[in-house]
Amino acid sequence: MLDHTCGHLYRCVSWSLTLRGLRTQALDQLREVAEGLGARLMPARSRGTPFECGVFGCIRRAYVEVRYGHRYRITSEELA
Repeated sequence: MLDHTCGHLYRCVSWSLTLRGLRTQALDQLREVAEGLGARLMPARSRGTPFECGVFGCIRRAYVEVRYGHRYRITSEELA
């Protein structure tokens, strides 16, 4: 749900400022476009310590694998 909420936010920024939508579902691409249009969005996310990049990658991988393949499992080590 968090992934969808963020995606909708970034799409709304694009629609509001350019009057056109973005076709991608990739959250990182949506974020880049939206932050380019509205610099005030940049502080909303941290800028990438290795841990934060890893967490974002884990969320993105989980979203894609659950959406297209229903066998995704995450281990307790990955959650920790």
